Amino acid sequence: MTKKTLVLELSVPKNTPKDIDNLIFNIKHHCQAEGIVVRCELHDVDAFDKLNATADNIAKNEALIELEEEILNSKMCLNGNCED
Repeated sequence: MTKKTLVLELSVPKNTPKDIDNLIFNIKHHCQAEGIVVRCELHDVDAFDKLNATADNIAKNEALIELEEEILNSKMCLNGNCED
């Protein structure tokens, strides 16, 4: 199963906290009906840009690690001459 991360920013009036709970419930319910497992946490911070940047950094670091492992564990021989 492939995992994806979604960073979602909600802007709502301060006097309607139940609407946020209903919205999150509806999103989770719709996703579960499609067979998608959703994990949600609600935080009262303005961190959308920072979270996106952090997610990008994590993705880049994981890709770099995969590339390094592929290079280091490669069994390819240059010019047909392998030296272990």
